[in-house]
Amino acid sequence: MQLATKMDKRQHIILAPKGISKFEAINNNKDIIYCPISLWRPTKRNIPIVLIFPLILIFDTIRLSQKLKKYLNSDAVILNYGSLYITGLVFSKIYGLKSISEIPGLFTPRPFRKIIGNTHRFLADRILFTGKSVAAAYGLEINDFNKVFFPPIRKEVIAEQSLKKGILTIGTLGNRNWQKAHERCVEIAHTLKMNNIDFNWIIQGRNSKGQENNYQHNVIDKAIHLNLNEVKFVSDMSPSELFSQIDLFVLTSKVEGVPTVVLESCVNGVPAISLPVGAVEELTSVFDNLTVLPDTYSMASFITEKRHEILDNRKIVYDYSDKLKKLEQVNTLFFKPHYEALDF
Repeated sequence: MQLATKMDKRQHIILAPKGISKFEAINNNKDIIYCPISLWRPTKRNIPIVLIFPLILIFDTIRLSQKLKKYLNSDAVILNYGSLYITGLVFSKIYGLKSISEIPGLFTPRPFRKIIGNTHRFLADRILFTGKSVAAAYGLEINDFNKVFFPPIRKEVIAEQSLKKGILTIGTLGNRNWQKAHERCVEIAHTLKMNNIDFNWIIQGRNSKGQENNYQHNVIDKAIHLNLNEVKFVSDMSPSELFSQIDLFVLTSKVEGVPTVVLESCVNGVPAISLPVGAVEELTSVFDNLTVLPDTYSMASFITEKRHEILDNRKIVYDYSDKLKKLEQVNTLFFKPHYEALDF
């Protein structure tokens, strides 16, 4: 987004679901406007939702035209993110606005990827691809001159040594609408406790309107029922605060593209373990502190076996120049066509 603004000097409007912290952080920027939209559809992708999707699309487009009416005759560019990508593309096409979209190939069943790809090519002025597996699905070739950029990496993350006391502190970061991922964390924590492993676990999840009752019942109440006093739920901790307090980051999502949180964790010197989701396995060639595991049982076993080693190796401060080198390596793996590479 920073690069798009730099290149064409237009005003950019981000259409994305509510609660995306990286977009909230740049809200009120003179060049980039964040337009958070409440989702009407559940995160589950099932047949009934597919059948009523055209109706949802119509209502979403009407909502957007009301919310963004003052921009309809401007030269603004619409940036589509996440669950709203088709809505944003259709909305842009109807009102003649420029649009940039990321193809969510990893979210789409393989037989339909080419259809979705062709739809995007018709609707979007610029298309952003992420990851080798997505590129391969569309028959595209990666070259070393097309690179990706990510949200700014924090210059310094300091481990709070006084908080540790020799006990492994685990962290998870993700909105509460992905409650299944957090529920898996609770299951791993229960396994650790049953094996008498000392640990603390911080689950940072922003509140998600319409999902809180389910989250309370399926995640928080479940942790209370299992007597997991070691698990702390927070909704107002920044990523930098989280990474400063943890020794290990855990990602248990089963639907992801390129998990930015994993990139951010590893580049800041915090070891991470993840399920084999999205393009995360492609990052293992860059980060020696990233481990991809097949299931939650393997994650619990990994934590049990490696906890002392992780504590011993945790650096207090991770050098910024090392982070930049890692980012450059990531850039050689992922790319976004039509964009020049940022000069790190």
